[in-house]
Amino acid sequence: MSGKTEIGYTLSAREIYRRGKKVKEPKVGDIICFKRGKNPRSGHVGIIVRVTDSTIETVEGNTGKFPSYVKKIKYNRKNIKNLLGFVRV
Repeated sequence: MSGKTEIGYTLSAREIYRRGKKVKEPKVGDIICFKRGKNPRSGHVGIIVRVTDSTIETVEGNTGKFPSYVKKIKYNRKNIKNLLGFVRV
């Protein structure tokens, strides 16, 4: 598999985080994982599309009020609310 991690099928962001290869320095193509509330299955993910020294840009679905959209989001690396971490697949 040459350094890649297979996550398999799951709808849980926290399960993706648990199964994935955790990385401290994300790269384009990695997954950013968030928690939502106290439910151990509740969360959200995005795909990282750009990384700089100060920001991380992602593409995420199910964002905003209903009907939700797929959109690009830019985060300040020093303050990402509800961040679980980054995984590489």
